[in-house]
Amino acid sequence: QIAREAEGCPLFVNELVRHAASGGEAQSKRGGEVLLEQVIGDRLDRVGREARRLLEIIAIFGGPLEQRLALQAARIEDEARSTIAALRSEHLILTHTDNDVPMVEIYHDRVREIVRSRLSRDELKLRHRQLAFTMEQTGNYDSDTLAVHFREAGEWERAGDYAQIAADAAAEALAFDRAARLYRLALELKPHSDPRRSELLCTLADALANGGRGGRAAKIYLEAAEMAPPDQSLDLRRRAAEQYLRTGHVADGLGALRSVAEAVGVALPESQRSAATSLMVERMRLRLRRLTLRERPPGEIPADERMKMSVFRSITSGMSTIDPMISALFHARHLSLALKSGHTYEAAAALATEVGYLSLAGIKNRERTERVATAAQALVQKVEDPLPRALLAMNRGCAALNIGRWQDSVSLFERAEEVYRNECVGVSYEITMTSAFRLIALFFLGRVSELGERLNNGLIEARERDDTWGEITLSAGPQNVYWLGQDDPDRARIELIQASSRWSEGGYAVQRLWTFIAHVHIDLYSFEGLTAWHRLSRRWDNLIHSHAWETQWYRVMFTFLRASAALSVLRGGKGVIEHEGLQSLIAEDRHFLEREKVLWARPLAELIGASLAAARHDEKGTISALRSAEQGFRAVDMGLYAAVARRLCGLLSGGAQGEEMVASAEAFLAEEGVINPDGVTRMIAPGIRIPKHGSSYSGPITSSAAATRLDNEIPT
Repeated sequence: QIAREAEGCPLFVNELVRHAASGGEAQSKRGGEVLLEQVIGDRLDRVGREARRLLEIIAIFGGPLEQRLALQAARIEDEARSTIAALRSEHLILTHTDNDVPMVEIYHDRVREIVRSRLSRDELKLRHRQLAFTMEQTGNYDSDTLAVHFREAGEWERAGDYAQIAADAAAEALAFDRAARLYRLALELKPHSDPRRSELLCTLADALANGGRGGRAAKIYLEAAEMAPPDQSLDLRRRAAEQYLRTGHVADGLGALRSVAEAVGVALPESQRSAATSLMVERMRLRLRRLTLRERPPGEIPADERMKMSVFRSITSGMSTIDPMISALFHARHLSLALKSGHTYEAAAALATEVGYLSLAGIKNRERTERVATAAQALVQKVEDPLPRALLAMNRGCAALNIGRWQDSVSLFERAEEVYRNECVGVSYEITMTSAFRLIALFFLGRVSELGERLNNGLIEARERDDTWGEITLSAGPQNVYWLGQDDPDRARIELIQASSRWSEGGYAVQRLWTFIAHVHIDLYSFEGLTAWHRLSRRWDNLIHSHAWETQWYRVMFTFLRASAALSVLRGGKGVIEHEGLQSLIAEDRHFLEREKVLWARPLAELIGASLAAARHDEKGTISALRSAEQGFRAVDMGLYAAVARRLCGLLSGGAQGEEMVASAEAFLAEEGVINPDGVTRMIAPGIRIPKHGSSYSGPITSSAAATRLDNEIPT
């Protein structure tokens, strides 16, 4: 019982034993049990009133405290040294020096608890008050410490002022979670009638947004907007809409966005057709004007124009993955108005974004994209704010990604993320988007191990800040292949299903497309070629008539996946599916890829050609096409695809040279953490049966039930 009561402290063991042996008052409760509370109480009774008052001050402070301040707060002037000595001799306090300053602190947490438990509520308030006013006079203590003690003393307004000062300091130090906690404390302590309440709510929302907690920030912005002047209220509602959309709260975001758009004289399109028509008009206007800027100081630009540009920028950003058509429309309007107004910052940000939008068309827009990037760079250099610089690096990375310059895109995304993380605030959305794009590039480069590390780190960050949008964005897309590399298709599927279950109705257009790609990869990996075929064929007409089909990257990716799924079905043979013209459809897809004229599409077409040759039992043709595909993949740094083509070529060729090819390909895959080379080979080249070499390959699963089972995983 002594050991339990002492909680491992040798001194307490010694004191409890002494009291038990001497029959002291420590056994006066619980039928003779030895209680530490009574032992400490006996000591407190022995040290005298002034010493107890000093001990109470030290216990309430909770940490090392300057002896001078502790004595001053306890109102002890005479006999200070003897009072300290008495407490120390009773093992109630510890003393030491910190940079030659005498310090004092409580001996043990149990002593602190016992001392505090003996104080009444009024006595506690009095000690906090003595501490707070003494610390305030010295000026040596943090504002948040003062806020705590003034609050406990019942001096709420004074505590609120110090909490706000501490919150401002935390925000300045980029400690946004701490700042948000302190702003909340300030709001709790200040009266609701305080005229500065709206401003304080706004700073709380800023701290939450800057800390990546946009959903919570949006609610606070709206609360602040209710008590702000009209012009400020509109901007706060704009910020709320943007934060809702950036964190995946689509319904709330769209509701707020519509009212904000109407307030500046525009309306969100009611349909994709009207959005497409308006976008066509805006793009024509942009083509007819020069992308030059006659700069004007922001103060000379009418306030309503500045607000309209901010609204357009928020819609562009917030809708970019939810409804890319509307995002593109308001981006075009933002760029036109920014150039017309002469606002350097807005024009720099809009031109940086224009680089990404132009690059969606792929290789045919390459020269124009580079010209706009050059113009954007010239403007970005004139702006002190680092955000346009990071935006430009990110969008140049997208431009490289959209034409298959994977390594260049990774370098640009890394540059963008470095600026976002080190020089910008409130950019968790941009960091997530940059990370997702980089993961896609890493997939094509075949850097699966690095992809997995970055993916897991990104998901941890998103979950820590309760960022639904970030989680969904990172989980979707080709990067999902990381779990296939771990030979865990069930985990890969679960990640997609869990993410998609949190989608809002009508939102996440980009993530839906990325998730579609990942599901097809899993189908092919898991011998479910027929499922992949049904998944693609049922949605093909919608896909090719969608806005996404104007993006070359999507055209190439989905065409290759459709051909791969068809090849997997074709490879299944009779009894799987009877489909006249399946080979002809695959051949059409192959020619379609060749006509795309972007470098990374050609080796994909060669790989399809190899599969068609295999279907004709043309072994020489298959090997020749695989060699061409491997060379093409290496030329465009598609390491994973090159390894698969080389491995298949080696397996089919046989002999010493073939064995060397297989060994080098499998060494690459093993180094990247790929556990099951057959599975990844099947995912990328499902039309070529893997020759028997001790693998577990047993042919595709052909159950139509598999297609039915998975049909509802992706909303139409």
